[in-house]
Amino acid sequence: MIGNLRRAELEVGKACRVAMDLAGPKIRTGPIKAKFDAVRLVPNDRLLLTNPQIVGRPAKVDREGQVRAIARIGCSMPEVFQDVAVGENVLFDDGKISATVEEASSEHMVLVINRAKAKGQKLREGKGINFPNTNLNLPALTEKDLNDLPFVAKHADIVNYSFVRRPADIVQLQTELERLGRSDLGIVLKIENPQSFVNL
Repeated sequence: MIGNLRRAELEVGKACRVAMDLAGPKIRTGPIKAKFDAVRLVPNDRLLLTNPQIVGRPAKVDREGQVRAIARIGCSMPEVFQDVAVGENVLFDDGKISATVEEASSEHMVLVINRAKAKGQKLREGKGINFPNTNLNLPALTEKDLNDLPFVAKHADIVNYSFVRRPADIVQLQTELERLGRSDLGIVLKIENPQSFVNL
């Protein structure tokens, strides 16, 4: 694609910039038991967000309709459990499902669903999890981002920086680009969370 673009630039005599994204940490829902395609949730349901090694499943309900075990699903980055507090919000699948933290520990959290379709909203494996009120102590540059940077430095004109939250994150990226001989590379800061907005 880049080769085609560079040839086209020469043919038409016009410049076009190449921008590449650094993805940052991706927090996703974990696997679900094979016999279920999703965990169905309605408002006021409880959901156990837990380690990704624990396979997700819907709530277990007895014949009288009583919940014997709440629904559960894994979180791909259980490190976030260290930072989340009771009362904070959790969003799933681009905000289609919203929840509030009812219990929090270093190993899991119990959420109360406060926004979902009244007839039930499906939460599937691999969907995004967002913690809009939580000060997450995750690196803005992941190991994958650092592995991707040499390619970005070689081919891009602009780098889009996801998950940036504080000045130190920017300094780290600038340092890495300088090491790669690309201190001239344009940087677009993606202001996507309350921390980055406050620090802007």
